[in-house]
Amino acid sequence: MKTIFITGASTGLGKTTAKLFQSRGWNVIATMRNPETETELNKLENLTLLPLDVTNLEQIQTTVKKALELSDIDLVFNNAGYGLIGPLEALN
Repeated sequence: MKTIFITGASTGLGKTTAKLFQSRGWNVIATMRNPETETELNKLENLTLLPLDVTNLEQIQTTVKKALELSDIDLVFNNAGYGLIGPLEALN
């Protein structure tokens, strides 16, 4: 069974992608900031929810390690993001 790793799966495109791949027989590892509050995806077979805040380097490393312990990853859908506000010159 192939495995997809999805970031930003709490709503919208990420959540819909998780449901689509799960329905087509894939193993899905879906991440979001607060997986304990997710009710719909938690009910699906072959779908694992992991916590991930993409602004937290330590959590990124922990979550990726855990995902790789669960399965080899065939596809990554990097859907999570965060906003930076300000002049481009002030960002680093």
